[in-house]
Amino acid sequence: GVEINFDGQLSLAGLSVVVIPHATLGCPERFDAAGFDGVIGSDLMIRFVVQIYVAMRRVRMHEPAAFAVPAGWETLPLEVDRGGHMFVGAQLLADAGVPPLPVRLHVDTGKAGALTLRLGSHPAIIVPAGAQRRETCFVSGRRPLLHADQALQLRFGSLGVRVEQPTYAELADQAVRGGTHHGTIGMPLLAPHGPIVDVPGRRLLLRREASATA
Repeated sequence: GVEINFDGQLSLAGLSVVVIPHATLGCPERFDAAGFDGVIGSDLMIRFVVQIYVAMRRVRMHEPAAFAVPAGWETLPLEVDRGGHMFVGAQLLADAGVPPLPVRLHVDTGKAGALTLRLGSHPAIIVPAGAQRRETCFVSGRRPLLHADQALQLRFGSLGVRVEQPTYAELADQAVRGGTHHGTIGMPLLAPHGPIVDVPGRRLLLRREASATA
């Protein structure tokens, strides 16, 4: 029964809210410094086509019936589970001569890292030598991640994306969402490609020409 008004431009009523005690946040001081008050997610995504402009600090919400796919965007099939978690298919490119690995990736628009791969989700996903283990802050608490300097290449349809510093997580250290998946992509990967999340149309749109200022 909660109503949220977004800057006087959009008001949504009848929403459900989960209250998270401040003391249970992984790093309360970091969330406080960022002015963090909460997370919005599938209640918006299932009703609108959501276009995210990171550089402009704006989110545009389109009515699905009036939305038209702009020219120059790659259209990717989007899978949405019962909990509202979103997944997209990609190919993980290895060394020359090694076939690409098809992967199923969780799309998390609130994730601060570009890519986290789940160790044990496929034999070919292994930690590069020299990776450093560090505690990382999440809304749900602190979890360890292995940070690597060895870049990876992903392909989304015809769109190639280079990830400079991927992270890796043990399966036991990652929340299980939507069954088997190989990793999670976040805004540092998505932002240069002007992501448009179209849950009603079950598709993720990424601009083929990346913007350095996104």
